[in-house]
Amino acid sequence: MTKGSFNLGVVCGILLVFVVSAYFTMINQESFLRSPEYVQKRDIEMEASRTNSSDFLSRRNDERVNLLRKGCNLDQSIFRESKNMDFDELRKIQVELLATSEKIESGAKLTFVENRKQLYDLFDLKNNDLLTCLPPKTGTTNWQRYFAALLYPEREPESFGTDEIFKVLPRFKTKNEIVDQAKIHSVEMRMINVRHPFARILSAWRQKFGKDFWNLDMYVRKYGKSISKFEEINYENENVFSFRAFLEYIVAVAEINQFDYHWKTMDFECSPCFVDYTIVTKQETSATDAKFVTERAHLQGLTHLPGQYSDSPLLSSGLIDFYRDIPEDIIKKLYKIYFVDFLLFGYSIDEFLTYQKVCFNLSPQVASSRVKRFREELPYWGWFDSSLLCCLGWESDEDDEDYDSDESPDDFEEVYQMLPTISETVA
Repeated sequence: MTKGSFNLGVVCGILLVFVVSAYFTMINQESFLRSPEYVQKRDIEMEASRTNSSDFLSRRNDERVNLLRKGCNLDQSIFRESKNMDFDELRKIQVELLATSEKIESGAKLTFVENRKQLYDLFDLKNNDLLTCLPPKTGTTNWQRYFAALLYPEREPESFGTDEIFKVLPRFKTKNEIVDQAKIHSVEMRMINVRHPFARILSAWRQKFGKDFWNLDMYVRKYGKSISKFEEINYENENVFSFRAFLEYIVAVAEINQFDYHWKTMDFECSPCFVDYTIVTKQETSATDAKFVTERAHLQGLTHLPGQYSDSPLLSSGLIDFYRDIPEDIIKKLYKIYFVDFLLFGYSIDEFLTYQKVCFNLSPQVASSRVKRFREELPYWGWFDSSLLCCLGWESDEDDEDYDSDESPDDFEEVYQMLPTISETVA
C-alpha cells in the first residue's frame, strides 16, 4: 500500500465516522424534538410568549371589562335574590351571559351604594390618576406593596411589612362616608382585583381559624357560637373548626351583611356596577396582569409586584381537593350566595360539581396519591385539572376498592386522547 493510498483511506475513514455521527445526531435530535417532554416545554413557552404580549393582555382586559359590564346591565333584582333562586336558573343566566358577544360601553347601572361600608377598600393613587379596589383574600397585600412603592420611590415593594402596609395607601373614602360617583368616574383608570370565590372562602378559613393565628380568639368569640352548631371547637387541630363546618355556617347564615369582611362578596366590597371598573386583574393571572397594569399606567421601572409567580391554570387541583368531601347541595348553595362574583368576573362552578361526580367516593389518601402522581408526571394540560383525571381510576392503589385496572388508560397518550370526552364521561 502506497503512502498516498494510506492517507486517502484515513481521510475516507474520518469522513465516514463524521457522516455516521452526524446521522445519529440528527436522528437523536429529531427523536428529542418529538419527545413529550420537549413538546410540552415548547408548548408552555409558546403559550407564555403569546399571553405575555401587550396586545393579548389588552384584549383580555377588554373582554373582562365587557363581561363585567354585561353582568351589571342585567336585572339587578337577580343580584339581591340569587340565594333564593333555582341553581339551574342561575347557571343558565351565567352561561347565556358568557355566550353573548354584545359590546357594552358602560357598566354603571347603579347610582348609589346601599351600604356605607362598601368601597372602603377603594384606594386613591392621585399622582398616577388611578383608583384600585383590593378586596381581602385576593392577593391584596402584594398589590398594596406594588402601589406603596409609588408613594415611596426610595423603597422596594418587598420592604413594606404586613403591619405597615395596611396603613400606607390613601383610601378614597372613610368607612361611613357617602360616595361621590362623579368623582370616581372622573378617574380614567379604575382597577379591581379579584379571585375565584371558593379560593377566597378557603383562604379566609385557613387564616382566621388557624390555631396559630394571632387574632384567633376574637374570631372564635364572634363566630364560634354559630359555627359550633355544626362542629365543636378543637384547639388541637390545625384549624379549630373543619372547613366543612365553616361552609355549613356560611350557607346557614346566607346573608352578606352578616358575614365578616374577609368572606363578604367582592361585589359588596368593590361595588363594580357603581364604579364601572376599566381594569380587571385576577389573582390567578397576577404575573401578566401586573405587566399590563404597569404598561397601562406607565409605571415601568417604578414598581413591581412582589411574590410574583407564573400564571397558573384557573383552578389548582389543591383548591378543588378541599371541596371534594363537601356535599353537592352545599356547593350549589355557596354558588347562589356568591353568584354575583361568579357572574361578573367569569368564574366557574362546573369543576367542583364534576369533581363531586367523579371523586366523592374516594378516600382522601387515594385521591391525594393520584393527584401527587399526576402533578409529577403530567404537570401541564392547559385548561384541564389533573385531579379530575386521577379520579377516573388511572392509578392503581391497593386501598382503593373501586379501582379497575382494566378500565384505566395504559399511558399518557391515551389519557391525552381522553381529555375532550371527559365531560361526557362524568355527566
